[in-house]
Amino acid sequence: MVRQPKNRARRSGAVTVEFALGAALFFFFLFGVVEFGRLVVMYNALENATREAARWACVRTNIDPTVYPTQAARNQAVRDIFMNYLGELKDSYDTNSVQMEIVRVIMIPQPGDPPAGTTYPDWDNARTTDAIRITATANFRTVLPNFLLFGNTIPMQCISVMYSEAN
Repeated sequence: MVRQPKNRARRSGAVTVEFALGAALFFFFLFGVVEFGRLVVMYNALENATREAARWACVRTNIDPTVYPTQAARNQAVRDIFMNYLGELKDSYDTNSVQMEIVRVIMIPQPGDPPAGTTYPDWDNARTTDAIRITATANFRTVLPNFLLFGNTIPMQCISVMYSEAN
């Protein structure tokens, strides 16, 4: 016959405390893994949208002015492509924080050009020796408050540079 310990009633409280501490630690790591996974997915989406907007812009240099009559209209078209590629995931960003800048970068200076690396806002006049650079920044909103002491938002930035096709 097996003897039961006399202090079994007192030990059941210790098991409850151990479970509470273990479960809290388990769920902290579980939610951390899920939140980090969301962060990686959001960064990948931002990077993809930046790359696709740069691609769209680099094949549409010297565009017909009747389609997009002003520089602002051309910039808005690139921004629309950018936001379309973010798709449903744009709700995970702080929508006021999503910024996009598009510029022409002199990569191989021609005679009379400024040095390489000089930027201009008129990206639609890019030559085949120029590149188009899109810089996108956004603040990722976490689901968990103060996720790993980062706060409620985590800033992200993606840069995509493509050579102009000057069509």
